[in-house]
Amino acid sequence: MAFQTAAGYGNLPNGYFSPVIYSKKAQLQFRKVSVIQAVTNTEYYGEIKDFGDTVNVIKEPTIVIADYARGQNLDIQELQDDQLQLTVDQGKYYAFAVDDIERKHAHLNWEAMAADQAGYRLKDGFDSNVFTYMSGQVASARTLGTTGTPLKINHEGTYTLGTEVTPTQTLNHLARLLDAQNVPYENRWAVVDPFFLQLLRDDASKLIDGDYTEKGLLNNGMVTSKMVHGFKLYMSNNLPYVGTGPSATSGTNYGYIFAGHISAVATAEQIKTSEKIRAERTFADIVRGLHIFGRKLLRTESLCAAIYNNGT
Repeated sequence: MAFQTAAGYGNLPNGYFSPVIYSKKAQLQFRKVSVIQAVTNTEYYGEIKDFGDTVNVIKEPTIVIADYARGQNLDIQELQDDQLQLTVDQGKYYAFAVDDIERKHAHLNWEAMAADQAGYRLKDGFDSNVFTYMSGQVASARTLGTTGTPLKINHEGTYTLGTEVTPTQTLNHLARLLDAQNVPYENRWAVVDPFFLQLLRDDASKLIDGDYTEKGLLNNGMVTSKMVHGFKLYMSNNLPYVGTGPSATSGTNYGYIFAGHISAVATAEQIKTSEKIRAERTFADIVRGLHIFGRKLLRTESLCAAIYNNGT
């Protein structure tokens, strides 16, 4: 019994009259939101799902425009039939056992609770995998900062690459990189981490504060219903980082944020299944699940990034 007993008091000394009660409600973990499906091209999902593990995407040919003078002979261009391949080559799984005796005597449905957690973990792993892939694919010409010299970002400063810049200036520069490549304004997105979002709120609170935007914002990681420098703005805890992340000031600690167009990266799932089988060597059910997916950078000109840390 947890309650204190006065010295010398001997009535019901063992405390068995006060039983230990286990709640039928478990404490669930906090969960990160998933944003990858909101910022990638999923239109090839049906072809992957129904016909195989690879989709060949034919690229539009680039036509050469030349000057013309009256009576000249024309140079005839030979069209190129280049293609990109979206291949399902990534996989993640889970497997856990629920013993028959534990199922019978437990006051909680461990199988349902664990399966729900497993489904979330697969989705979370999918998010992290694709963002890490993006960090290795984005062109250096469309990346602000480097792993050796991260961009210094704070809510105060004058924009000069290599020195301290503001988060709104950073988003504006990323938008300019897309503008220079004729990337459409519709369906542009930016995904930032919690530290960048904090600095952005300090820098432009009226732009994204809930008091100045529509109520009932989406629960898929979207920060605001308004466009921010032409981007649909999302927040994710799955963005890649090195060391302790972008909130540190040392050059060995930094993080990535991304901006782009929904056409930049394609994702597709082929197998997403969960099943229950009997264990062979004990009295238990084994619950297991498999997630097979692929990701491919289709338009390098449509993906930008910033490698940054704290500018204070």
